[in-house]
Amino acid sequence: TMPPPPPEKLPVDWPLIVAIAGQLKDPDPSWWAGLPSITARTLIIAGGEDSHVPQDLLAEAAQLIPDATLVRIPAGHRVHTSRPAEFTAAVLGFLRAG
Repeated sequence: TMPPPPPEKLPVDWPLIVAIAGQLKDPDPSWWAGLPSITARTLIIAGGEDSHVPQDLLAEAAQLIPDATLVRIPAGHRVHTSRPAEFTAAVLGFLRAG
């Protein structure tokens, strides 16, 4: 059963948050095993030690994906809003290199 949403209005869909939280708490092992089969160029932007996302897992994911680029921008989880110029430069640089 899905937990009830918080009383305040959320900027995202509550079922989406529940689904993502479930995958983070108990990820499907086939997801991780499938990373080496990704054929598209992939950009992973890591927010550094202030992010709640484990940085070592992002680095490992970047190593497992054949054509992955890992960019670290020490900004916490919301890199795109905390450091928009650096985020945009990283994304545009990645897209232009392709």
